[in-house]
Amino acid sequence: MPTIEPERVALGVGAIAMVAALTNDTFAGDPLPLVGLLLVLLSAAGRLAYKRRPGSAPPWAGTAVSALGLALGCAAILAGRGVSLGNPFPAESQSLLGVPHHLAWLALVAAGLRLREAPHDARGRRLWLLSALWASIALLMPTRSGLSTALPIVALGSEHPALAIVLGLTTLLGLARALPWLTPIDVQPLDRLGAHVLWAPLSLGLWHLMNLSGEANTAAEWCALLALFAAGWALVHAGSLLLVQLANHSASSGPRGALGRAELVAPGCVIALFLLLKTHGMGASNTDENIYFYMASRIAEGQWPYVDYFFAHPPLHVLLPGAIFSVTGFHLTLAKAIAPLACAVSGAALWSLARRHLGWVAALVSLVGFLFAAEVLKGSTNMTGVNLTVMWMLLGLRAWLLEQPRRAGLFFAASLSTGIYAAAAVCAALALGVFRSRRFAGEMALATVIAFGLVNLVGWAVAPEAFIDGVYRYHGLKTPDAESYMPLFGGDVNPLSAWGNNLAVLLTGRPFIKELFYHAHLWVAGALLPWTLLARCLSEPRPTAALRRLAPQHLWTSGPTGRAALLWWVGVSLLAQFALFREVYSFYFVLIYPVLALCLGTVVASVISLLGSAVARSWPIRSAAVRLTAGVTLLVALLSWETIAYKAQASAFPKEVAATGEVVQYTWKPAPVLGSLSPIVRHLFWADQRQRGVMERGYRHYLWNKKRALASLPEIASFVRARSSDADTIAGSSTVAPLIALASGRRLAADEADTNTKRFRTGVLDEASYWDAICRDNVRFIVSAPRSFFTTRRLQRHRVVQRWFRPVKRFEDPEIRHGGTYPIVLFERTRSDPVNGRVCE
Repeated sequence: MPTIEPERVALGVGAIAMVAALTNDTFAGDPLPLVGLLLVLLSAAGRLAYKRRPGSAPPWAGTAVSALGLALGCAAILAGRGVSLGNPFPAESQSLLGVPHHLAWLALVAAGLRLREAPHDARGRRLWLLSALWASIALLMPTRSGLSTALPIVALGSEHPALAIVLGLTTLLGLARALPWLTPIDVQPLDRLGAHVLWAPLSLGLWHLMNLSGEANTAAEWCALLALFAAGWALVHAGSLLLVQLANHSASSGPRGALGRAELVAPGCVIALFLLLKTHGMGASNTDENIYFYMASRIAEGQWPYVDYFFAHPPLHVLLPGAIFSVTGFHLTLAKAIAPLACAVSGAALWSLARRHLGWVAALVSLVGFLFAAEVLKGSTNMTGVNLTVMWMLLGLRAWLLEQPRRAGLFFAASLSTGIYAAAAVCAALALGVFRSRRFAGEMALATVIAFGLVNLVGWAVAPEAFIDGVYRYHGLKTPDAESYMPLFGGDVNPLSAWGNNLAVLLTGRPFIKELFYHAHLWVAGALLPWTLLARCLSEPRPTAALRRLAPQHLWTSGPTGRAALLWWVGVSLLAQFALFREVYSFYFVLIYPVLALCLGTVVASVISLLGSAVARSWPIRSAAVRLTAGVTLLVALLSWETIAYKAQASAFPKEVAATGEVVQYTWKPAPVLGSLSPIVRHLFWADQRQRGVMERGYRHYLWNKKRALASLPEIASFVRARSSDADTIAGSSTVAPLIALASGRRLAADEADTNTKRFRTGVLDEASYWDAICRDNVRFIVSAPRSFFTTRRLQRHRVVQRWFRPVKRFEDPEIRHGGTYPIVLFERTRSDPVNGRVCE
């Protein structure tokens, strides 16, 4: 009987699907499915040609095309609009860490195809075990829906009993084949059956076909359904080939740290997808970034922070954007692109660091975990400075682990010169560097101190009091968010007790619990990392010697285990630092998420290694059982993040939980830049509605929140230009007025961009002095906005405003708020000419 080549199968059914799709109106106006099918065809054809002529193309080319075809094809089949295949699993159990459970049986197919060619292949056996365990999790991992708990296979069986039986039987046979020493029966006949691994994908495809049959009323619609089913089979085979090819590539790859071209395809696609997702946050906003946009644009005109205006951060935060604007001029799109590009560079540094020291799997998981974390997506929308700080910090950590002390010191100094809140990571790196060698730590500390000290010396020299007030003293004068916060010095308790109290306040406070809800998988991975390293050491042939490598003095020479421990201590220091802050904003946590993402990658890679090595090596049964037990225990502990997230949701959002089941609608709009690519983001990430109390992915929360923009900006800017001259200035709300000034070509009165309430409350800015300064600077308009020092109600009661200004125009912005409008009121000066150099007093 001739051997059936999977490439030919993929090519044939893909061609049938393409013809069927092209002759049907279902795909009209939706190019993504056709692109996905075309790339599946190219993938299969390329692999078939390469098998016939091995030297006809570089090996990485087939991997790249296969990966791209599989990704877009899965997007077309699983997330496409028009006709969607849906998911037979319960809503609470449709994916594992965001990856659809469909792929568990796809991986089982890949393992079966590989073991057909090489029955004793270690990588095939490892892939078989992991896919069988994944399928078991999909069917047996208890899920929570509100207050009830159920098994997915039970819920699936109540709706589709035949499908549940087939999936359960396939998974059971897969486990029996992967772990023969656990089963009392002879599993060798399973090798001869072979085709049983295809039962589950076939059943899933038939379920999809039956599920959609109710929507098919014409022959054309049935043709479309058959095309989708055929395309699904093409994806199964293309995905199997890709997994096998990647396994072959990993077997022939060079030493650890050597970055091949094929390895760069996956991180490149992830970063490109991240940047595409970020195009939907490029609109004008009403956030603090407008303050820094204005300050950076003034640098291009010869005005300097601390000297000409108040600035509450180290200088590199605005000096770098200011240097860009000096060359290009201010453009909103360019300004909005700074934070996402800095985050993309951070992702590249994270990938490089993890790939070199932790392995390919850990690197990819870390990159995805970091870039697609909810707060990272939200925080990289606005130029608050944290993204530039994280970029310099990760470049510094990369150089630190590469044992380049001077370069690491310079990057650390740049990080501190952008945001002081990187201090904990820098101090931890310096302290841990001592265990590498005193010379190493000394060179790094010297480079950091000299570079950062020079920045502070220059700032102090040009504006001694203003520099100290803005960068340091101002933050110590802020009122703590929590009433139970204790100052470290000057209180009734010692600093260590005060810090312990503040840490407890932080971990039980609503800001942290909100972060735990959105990023439970990252925090759970951070907590599991020490236990993961311990499990890896105990599973070694000589566990006592392996445990000794976890001592601080041996971490630098302990390979991936030691490097992971070093990074974990950096994360611990950042968490400890958060307990020192009087105020904790959500974007502060972006500092720690790269380290937690590395923890997630390490835990996932360790679980795969422990489970895979239990069947892929000639271990005694006892050693294999220990490794299998450790891997399964760590995996179950990691998967507990959903339960933790549900509990955090109940604490952080009690009103949300109380309204469980209520539907919230959202309105889609294209991205403000690269709008032609918006359909891809809509297919992959968008949802028109959500149910309260149901967990949603972080990228959806980002889109629902950050797609809202200051839509009325052009109208406000036109109004200001029409009723003022170039000599007139504006003042008001710090989140809106600076951007209006930039859009209208006007200057802020007295260059006071940062007029948030805290400056007045701390006494850094005296209100009488502020009004005197803007009255001397020909102020024409005062911008009023909610949740600012310049609310409409307060201005209407202010004696200066009552005498010299009147409300002239009210703009109701329709997009900033979800459900409702955002009022922006302009107060215009009534006197036309100044008296004694003042237009008001």
